Amino acid sequence: MKNIALIAFFNIFKVCLLTFLSYVVLLSFKRLLLPGIIFYEGISILILIFLTSCIYSIFNFKFNEIKIYRYLCAFFLCLFIHSTVITIIDRSISIFMLDRIDKKKSDFNSIKNDFQREFLNDAISKRLVEQTKSNNTIFNKDSTISLTRKGYSQLFVFRRISKLFNLDTNITD
Repeated sequence: MKNIALIAFFNIFKVCLLTFLSYVVLLSFKRLLLPGIIFYEGISILILIFLTSCIYSIFNFKFNEIKIYRYLCAFFLCLFIHSTVITIIDRSISIFMLDRIDKKKSDFNSIKNDFQREFLNDAISKRLVEQTKSNNTIFNKDSTISLTRKGYSQLFVFRRISKLFNLDTNITD
């Protein structure tokens, strides 16, 4: 019984890994050649990978419900990563602007002023406290702020993700 569960786990893991690698390669090339809205690009690519996998499986192995479930697990895992990591890196300022437009009559200058007031004042101090509590930054005796080893590691990962998917260089450069 243990062996069956282990085999099932590795089969799902294999499909998830293959799907994720396909997603990374396809989205990276798409972003390098013709970047658009990353959220929709990633979802479109994941749907394409899922449908291609299902069609391939049906034509080569007849309909196999277990294989379809594996592809579905891989789709949702990659969608989770896409939505919670890649898209968030690219979207945080966009969400702020949409919120402002929804809350009040807005023009370019009002959004810019709100952004400067809230992001450059309130949000910066809030985020610095969060980063210190997360052990990503430390306040030095001379009032400067430095990254910790953990902060450098996270920044390294985010910069690589940003570069890989050609995200906004104003966020991570």
